Amino acid sequence: MKKTISCILIAAMTIMLAAGCSGAPAETTAPAGTQAPAETTAAPAETTQEAGTTAAETEAASSNLECDIVVIGAGGAGLVAALQAADNGAGSVIVVEKRSAPGGNSIGSTGGMNAAKTPNQDENEFSDGGGVEKMLEDARKQYADNADIMALADTVEEQYKAYQESPEGYFDSVELFELDTMVGGKGVNNLELVKVLAENSAESIVWLREAQGADLSSVGQFGGASVKRIHRPVNEEGKTVSVGSYLVPILSENCKANEKIEILTETTATEILMEDGAAAGIVASGANGTFEIKAKAVSAQLRRLYHDQCAGDPGRRHRDGRGGRRGDRGHGADPAASDRIPGDGRADHRGPARRRRNPCQRGRRALYERSRNP
Repeated sequence: MKKTISCILIAAMTIMLAAGCSGAPAETTAPAGTQAPAETTAAPAETTQEAGTTAAETEAASSNLECDIVVIGAGGAGLVAALQAADNGAGSVIVVEKRSAPGGNSIGSTGGMNAAKTPNQDENEFSDGGGVEKMLEDARKQYADNADIMALADTVEEQYKAYQESPEGYFDSVELFELDTMVGGKGVNNLELVKVLAENSAESIVWLREAQGADLSSVGQFGGASVKRIHRPVNEEGKTVSVGSYLVPILSENCKANEKIEILTETTATEILMEDGAAAGIVASGANGTFEIKAKAVSAQLRRLYHDQCAGDPGRRHRDGRGGRRGDRGHGADPAASDRIPGDGRADHRGPARRRRNPCQRGRRALYERSRNP
């Protein structure tokens, strides 16, 4: 169950589990020498710093760290990646976050988490048949030439017919989730990633509740979904609250309470170190300068890599201000505004003038393939 859950909550991560690595001391002195007697004016040559290593180099080397897994970014995906790595056997995990506190873009999320076929859905009376029928009609009318969408539509139609003949619980299915997502993405989504999203969604809700103490029990319907599928948290008064401000503190505290996990804030990953074609750590910069974190694997969100690749494109707009004005909601906005995972193609209701496709989006598939075949 843990392995499947990590697919949906992390979306793009490579974990090579091993134990036994730990962080090196943050600061050490120069190589030990033999203190000369008081009357001696200079120490013997062999007791001085090692030949060819300057004091600055020695100090820099002493600040380097080691771990099993290094995670870039302490947003929702990064925090989950760290928790999953620790649970799955990693002996030490370091998370680097450029901001002063964990959260990333997730902290600002006000929606919820879509999941199909959950116990929480069954607590609702099904009265959304019109949404299912409308989705099937739109799919057949608009995407008759898309084999993937047609296959999903056939499956959903059979499922819905069977449900109508013997209604039990709330009607939803993994395939309807996939169909909604494919149609919302205008048929250009990466179906392989869409399946990862949908097939593991219900287990992810359970994992958040049982393993992390985060209960997304309120189920509602948001745009792009044929049925009630979005899961959201509620406060002590029973009122729905923003999912980001609810989840991030819980995940963050769970990471801090885990002795295997260390979070370094105000620390930016500037380079991924490669050895023999595989990720072997990162170069990071923080208040004390630049240093390396050696690791047996690196976890980085595809969206973050996608951001970094497009950072120099004037057409890109980032919430943190890189490349343009803050808060722009066009295709130049943070992919979180339109994507759960790279290429899932969530519905865009901003109008034709805002739907232009940025050239950087063509790099999503390449980034995905690169993550699978480093």
